[in-house]
Amino acid sequence: MPSSPLRVAVVCSSNQNRSMEAHNILSKRGFSVRSFGTGTHVKLPGPAPDKPNVYDFKTTYDQMYNDLLRKDKELYTQNGILHMLDRNKRIKPRPERFQNCRDLFDLILTCEERVYDQVVEDLNSREQETCQPVHVINVDIQDNHEEATLGAFLICELCQCVSSQCSCSCPLLWAGPGVREKLWEPLCALGQESRSAWPGAPSSSPCQREMTMTIPSTQGFHHESDCHTI
Repeated sequence: MPSSPLRVAVVCSSNQNRSMEAHNILSKRGFSVRSFGTGTHVKLPGPAPDKPNVYDFKTTYDQMYNDLLRKDKELYTQNGILHMLDRNKRIKPRPERFQNCRDLFDLILTCEERVYDQVVEDLNSREQETCQPVHVINVDIQDNHEEATLGAFLICELCQCVSSQCSCSCPLLWAGPGVREKLWEPLCALGQESRSAWPGAPSSSPCQREMTMTIPSTQGFHHESDCHTI
């Protein structure tokens, strides 16, 4: 880990499955990490697709666990929801909404394109305060337990790559032609101790810079990248 550890945020919709699996793994690997959702409410699967369990973000994981345990212990044990909530409450008390957080991060990882759009929209709406760069990367992860685990390991590998200034084992080496020049060098710059400006940007530039990239977690690498001023 570098002398100034990366401040990492992982964001999904409800801060339940994908972001919490990544939070769990990154925390165990020693990263400074927080996790969030971007939805207006927390939604968990219910007895039917059109009957989800809906909670406020102020509801604790323990309260959700006890509520579902009371409703149908067998169903929510079988589909893994109780196990997931039990894990979550060992990590932090309740889900958190990204839009309500004003902490600073070096790297924000989202788990689907819609969540990425919501994060970028929120960042663009904020008043500029620190002029520090923030890199936003989307890792496309299907919202089920198996894909959340696979995606979390990919996120962890990517964070390890950045924090070690991009060792040769980084999965971005698998990407297609042109990706290295567009994505690899900015990620290497992020891993350096002085992460004060986007490569090529004036040091006095009164803006944040955000790198965007989409990685499908199980279908090889595809990227959509750009640099925005926010």
